[in-house]
Amino acid sequence: MTQFFGSLSNYPGNTGTYYYSKFFEEYKYQAEYNALGVKDLSLGISDLISKGYKGFSLSMPFKQEIIDHLEVSDSLCQKYKSCNTVLIKNSTLHGFNTDIYGVYRVVKEIPVDNKVVVLGNGCIGKMFASYLEHMGLNFKVFAPSLANWDERHIASTVIINCTPFGTANTKSPLESLIGINKVFDLTFNGKELAKQSSKVEYYSGVFFYKEVFLQQFQLYTGIIADPEMFDYFTTIRSKQN
Repeated sequence: MTQFFGSLSNYPGNTGTYYYSKFFEEYKYQAEYNALGVKDLSLGISDLISKGYKGFSLSMPFKQEIIDHLEVSDSLCQKYKSCNTVLIKNSTLHGFNTDIYGVYRVVKEIPVDNKVVVLGNGCIGKMFASYLEHMGLNFKVFAPSLANWDERHIASTVIINCTPFGTANTKSPLESLIGINKVFDLTFNGKELAKQSSKVEYYSGVFFYKEVFLQQFQLYTGIIADPEMFDYFTTIRSKQN
């Protein structure tokens, strides 16, 4: 019997659908994943429950709003007030935060003596700030909501972009990469900012999403997936694009 999983978002993309379809097929797991566009979270949840869905993921702005709908939530949801993964069990919602595993992976790549700029103060930006502080790294968060956005081009060596706008489009939150060694761009555009510097190590949102996905896939299916398989399918996708 086919199981159904999906995502709830204002503006659904095809990234999750791509990876889930590949992994379901590879592991011969009888399931389907659908990216669903919704404006009202409550209506979206009711629709999934009525259709027998087993779980779903969430993007902003629903990661915070979902908290009030959860009957059970893990300690990470409670700590960060953010949930990106839900299992539906007997019509009750069990929430998990797998975004934090992407945060762990990114911070692992940052040398302790580097100066880090975090762009954005939403759920992901706040998780980065919390974990960077925990790890003792030198960082600063910039966001319009913090009234310091115009100061974001301070001297730094690492950029973590948590805004909706990537570093490779005309609405980029950055004007320059001068002095930057690494850019972690949590969007999926996959390009450097105008290739201003050949010395910049660029990590697209796929790097972050890999860890989020693997943890989520295990929650949905009970299967510990091979991380190299994710890399393999990423390579295929990049060639297709």
